[in-house]
Amino acid sequence: MRAISLLFILALACPAQELKRPKITGVAHIAIFSADIEASRKFYTGLLGYEEAYKLTEPDGKLRLTFIKINDRQFIEMFPEREAKSDRLNHIALEVEDIEAMRAYLAAKGIAVPAKVPKGRTGNLNFTIKDPDGHGVEFVEYLPDSDSGKTAGKSMGAGLSNRLAHIGILVGSLEKANAFYRDLLGFQETWRGSRDGKVLSWVNMKAPDSEDYLEFMLYDRLPEPTKRGTAHHLC
Repeated sequence: MRAISLLFILALACPAQELKRPKITGVAHIAIFSADIEASRKFYTGLLGYEEAYKLTEPDGKLRLTFIKINDRQFIEMFPEREAKSDRLNHIALEVEDIEAMRAYLAAKGIAVPAKVPKGRTGNLNFTIKDPDGHGVEFVEYLPDSDSGKTAGKSMGAGLSNRLAHIGILVGSLEKANAFYRDLLGFQETWRGSRDGKVLSWVNMKAPDSEDYLEFMLYDRLPEPTKRGTAHHLC
């Protein structure tokens, strides 16, 4: 009995080991809405030289989204516009080494996550959360038998570049964005700049286990969706 009591006291004195953040190995994709999906296809496949690796359709056969391939691990997802004059950004995605470990890590930090990691229609494991500015942030773990796995080494057009270097996102509060991307996810600041030399305008945040990065486009007040221009962007 005394031994059991001692073990109980030791358990209280030694809290459970904190979960370690799993590796974030790169920027996987940016998903954007297009007001003219055919013109967008021609822009990326014609002018820029990329190829469509695969696509998803709705039950009625209409296009849901198409995947423009940058390389085997990076894509541009293009959705037909759902709402006129709305924000062009659908979401961003980060590749992780172990998505179940990421789900458990975020849950331990109080972030709302699914009870189980679902498998998407393309066959990869993924789930999405929101950042402080309301941007969807998807985590994805690529699987060999997914659409991306089956098309590895294929649909490699003579694109303008073979790498998606960064994604630019609007940020209304650098403090809140840092709490999410730096403190929670492990991104590291590598550069900051100003339009006028007085007010901070941009901050580059490198993914913790990759050279890919996010560019924070800083605003005191986020512009209206119709006035965001190139603030949300890919590079």
